[in-house]
Amino acid sequence: MSSKEPTAEEIVSGPAVTGDLHGEMRRAARPFSRTTQVLAGLVVLAAVFAGGAWTHAAFGSAPAPARQAVTPNGQGQPGGQTVRSESSEAGR
Repeated sequence: MSSKEPTAEEIVSGPAVTGDLHGEMRRAARPFSRTTQVLAGLVVLAAVFAGGAWTHAAFGSAPAPARQAVTPNGQGQPGGQTVRSESSEAGR
């Protein structure tokens, strides 16, 4: 098998594109397909969401204390605070 490799001068002197130059230029202008761009956008959205969650966990305010549930008669649990709404105190 005797294959003669082209020399550097032959490579340089030959045409750069042997096929469709217009198609070659279009592919060079758009190196990423639409699928790649959509996937990259999803990765960016996930990173932004994770960064926001981390920021909120690191610098956000403490969660508000849970309010005690009020029974229909206006009384709270025994030994706990009683939380009354405006309407139950208006009847007094």
